[in-house]
Amino acid sequence: EVAIHSFFLSCPCRTEDPSEADFFFVPHYSTSLLKTGVYARERLDEMWQRIIPQLKFFKRSKGRDHIFVWAGCTGVDGAFFSWRSFIKDSLIVEIRF
Repeated sequence: EVAIHSFFLSCPCRTEDPSEADFFFVPHYSTSLLKTGVYARERLDEMWQRIIPQLKFFKRSKGRDHIFVWAGCTGVDGAFFSWRSFIKDSLIVEIRF
């Protein structure tokens, strides 16, 4: 999650103008928060349920142009188990290690 976030921050493809963006990367550190015990799965899921409707450009394409990266052995189901109801059309990258 951190490495990909850093990449996009310094990538020449990055734009500050949302009207020029082909995709929106949604940075988060849910796996770290889950693995370190900062938040339980249920709490993270609740947080995601509140965050998704607040993403400014999400509704424009029902999230099809939003990229979410999930690291660790649990993937998206670990921290956001209700994702199918919120980001089913988004781009989901899972990094397994």
